[in-house]
Amino acid sequence: MRENQEYLQRLGNEFHFWQDGPGYDRNIDNYAYVWNDIDYLHENPLRKKLCSRVDEWRWSSAADYLGSRTGPLRIDFASLPEDPRQW
Repeated sequence: MRENQEYLQRLGNEFHFWQDGPGYDRNIDNYAYVWNDIDYLHENPLRKKLCSRVDEWRWSSAADYLGSRTGPLRIDFASLPEDPRQW
């Protein structure tokens, strides 16, 4: 935790949590979009070459969804809609 505070102090007024730009927010109003966005998030570390498979990234829930391990954060699968790709 101390390292994070020191890092933020070095940044001073230059720290921005969000990237510059107009952003892209929208309502997710159908099940296919929910699962598409989950897949997109899981693929981010792979796109940035932080891992060679989506389930290798420690902080990703991809391994939970694939059933290969339980990650550091609990996923409430019961609250998710059915995956239309499996119909």
